[in-house]
Parts: sequence; structure tokens; C-alpha cells
Amino acid sequence: MESRNNIYALVVAGGSGTRMGSKIPKQFLSLNGREMIEWSVHKFDSNSRVDRVIVLVPEQWIAHTDSLFYDRSEVLVTAGGETRNDTVINGLKLIDERYGIDDDTVVLVHDAARPLVTADLIDRTIDSMKENDAATVAMASTDSIAISENGKTIDSCPDRDTIFMIQTPQAFKAKLFRKLYRSKSQESRAKLTESTRLFAENGYKVGIIEGESRNMKVTHPGDIQILEMIYRNSGGKRK
Repeated sequence: MESRNNIYALVVAGGSGTRMGSKIPKQFLSLNGREMIEWSVHKFDSNSRVDRVIVLVPEQWIAHTDSLFYDRSEVLVTAGGETRNDTVINGLKLIDERYGIDDDTVVLVHDAARPLVTADLIDRTIDSMKENDAATVAMASTDSIAISENGKTIDSCPDRDTIFMIQTPQAFKAKLFRKLYRSKSQESRAKLTESTRLFAENGYKVGIIEGESRNMKVTHPGDIQILEMIYRNSGGKRK
């Protein structure tokens, strides 16, 4: 099938589950009868504006992940990289090999551990690319933030009104991301913990899409219980 919209989603699932206290990576833990990764992939796979969903997982989990999506032709599974952005590069490589990447190719990147992302949030992220070089979902911080170089004493406290807590999805032009990433040294690449920073640091316009509290990232054991409660309170609807 040919690409319709030139928009692809990368669902990154490289977590190890260490902070969850689980031997199973958190993205494969059960959430309301399905593995968490299934909820995240479904949200993008069911969006008519997204041409393909690329799921990036640890190599030893490829076969298992393939078995979850064997009947969904628009979902592809491949291995992630050592870092988050190496994983993104692996996803772009697969897209380029299968479908080609041009100046207008847009990629959405989403954490598999954010299974309650909504269709509205995905659509608003895609829409934001009409006027931005990149975009990220984020929420204004409700907590004050302290900066500490040594982790023991506070050096400064930035104005809370200027602080946003980044969520996903994020969106950007695939070809431009690849160009900017390749221009960085290995040391610089290691410090890039999220993708849109690469654009902001190079003077490109990065839009902010207002996030949602339900779009939380599963990090600690109690987070799954919180998500299950949110899911039940929403009537079990996959919005």
C-alpha cells in the first residue's frame, strides 16, 4: 500500500521495567486485559491520518511483539537502539527503506508507556506541524523547580510559568531530524534525552501542544493502578 499522508508513528518501547520492580519490561505488563503496548499502538493504528506504525522494542522482545500485531498489516516491529534517539534513527531507517523519506515526511514519536494517549491529542500534534518545524505535547508545571549542580544545594529556581513538563507524542520532519542528529558528536547525542530538544537547540520552531493529565507515563508500580482507575472512570472507552 502506498503512503497516503506521509505521516508515520514510532512507538518506542525500550524500557527495562527496573523501576517497576518487574522482570518483564513495563510496556508488556497487563493493563485492563491487554498488554500496555497494545493500547498505545492501537491509538495510532486506528488514526486514519497515520500511514504506518513502527514499534521499536528490545531485540529479544521482537518475536513476542510481532505475535501481538500479526494481523495488523500497517504495524511493523523492529529493534530499538541503545538510546532513545538511536531508536528513533532505527525507525527512520525502516521507513526510508520501505517507503522513502522526503522533505515533507512527518514522524510522530510516542512512549509505549503512555497508553492513555487520546485521538484528540494525536490529531492536535499532527495539526501543529502545519506551522512548526517540530512539536511536543507538554503540560505547564504545577510544581516549583529547583536547579542543582551537585544534587545537594540549590543553585537557582526558574520561574514556574516558564516550565513545561514534556509528554508525548512529539512530531517533527523526519529528514531534518536525521540531518541534525548526524551532525552531533556521540557525546552530544548521549545528552539528548528527548527529540525536540535537537530542533530547539538549532533555532527551529518547536510548538507546544497542551497535554492531558491522563496521558501519564508508567514509571512506578502504583502507576498502573492509577491508569486502570482512569480507564474505568472513562467508561472503558478508547478515546
